[in-house]
Amino acid sequence: MPDAALASRYLHDLFDTSPAPQANPASLLIEIVADLAKGAGEIVIPLSGGRDSRALLGAALHCFPAKRIHCLTFGPDGSDDVEGARVACRSAGVSHEVIHPNDFEWDLEALTAEMKYRLESGMGIPPIDGMLVFGKLAERVPEGLPVLSGYLGDATIGRHLEGETLDEEDSSALRSFYSQHRGPLEVRPDAMFREFLKSHEPLRASWPGLSKLDLLDLGFAQRLRFRSSVTGSFQKPVRVYEDRRWVAHWFAQPLAKRMSQAHYDEILAASFPWVFGRLPLPARVSRWRARRRGRRTYRGDPRQNPSMAAALEEACRSFDSRGLATGHSAMAAFRKLIRDPSLPRFRTVRWFATAEIVVRASKEMQVSYSPIGAIASAAL
Repeated sequence: MPDAALASRYLHDLFDTSPAPQANPASLLIEIVADLAKGAGEIVIPLSGGRDSRALLGAALHCFPAKRIHCLTFGPDGSDDVEGARVACRSAGVSHEVIHPNDFEWDLEALTAEMKYRLESGMGIPPIDGMLVFGKLAERVPEGLPVLSGYLGDATIGRHLEGETLDEEDSSALRSFYSQHRGPLEVRPDAMFREFLKSHEPLRASWPGLSKLDLLDLGFAQRLRFRSSVTGSFQKPVRVYEDRRWVAHWFAQPLAKRMSQAHYDEILAASFPWVFGRLPLPARVSRWRARRRGRRTYRGDPRQNPSMAAALEEACRSFDSRGLATGHSAMAAFRKLIRDPSLPRFRTVRWFATAEIVVRASKEMQVSYSPIGAIASAAL
């Protein structure tokens, strides 16, 4: 459900500054965290095993005593996120709480009401599970505490550009964008996206590290889906990687240098050794095992969480009854998920369920969202 106006406004907000590369992005990160969290007595970091949130923890340790930093991690025991976060928090000496996905109560009516609020507020459309997870994490944050978010970190350093040819043709950018975010849809709004790329070409003239794929990814995927999912639930989100100083540093770089993540990793390891230093052997073994397990039931197992199974089944059955002619059965996808709760099967069901609550919310708002079938097809 692309919204070109919101996407355009977001791009201009991000790049309403002058290119200004810094010598050391870790030092810049510390400066930004110190400025954005100034005056806070304590902070919360939703911590995963990934680079972005751990970099925030490293920067926060330069700005706050360890006892004032509280980390929350969502995931099943033994997952890469949980194991990575545990090691980082233990090394840094900060408090850490793990929330297991099967402890969450899924309430379809409450999720529909939340989706309606986000639609009315222009926040974008998160997947149903992302909205639930971050809403539950927000409930664990004491009132008034700022939450440092790793949102947009990977996008600024160009992780989504890995393996792309970046030949600067519209067709190449569209092909990559569809592959990364929409799946093999039969109906694609090519004309709208091409016009969007054309109208935002002047931005690229000022920013050597800004590709056409970035324009689409930042405007439509990051702003309209990820931002709403990752930070939309928190009372006081601190979106560190959206800071214009951070954006100005990375997109002022030549595109090839911006994509040099190995160089960035070396800087993080040197600047934040408590978080990115070499792990002791037991911790390395734990993380290796966690990666081998993958993220199989990273949002929960419907066979062990009755409320999750009931909500997803109701959403899928209701979606099929609408006769939207997507060419796929939501209930068939749900039955496959129950037999084998793999990540690809969960992602398919999550978009059917997301489409269903968008239909319900839009009916309450007395508006019509025509591309509902496209939402449900996104992971097929």
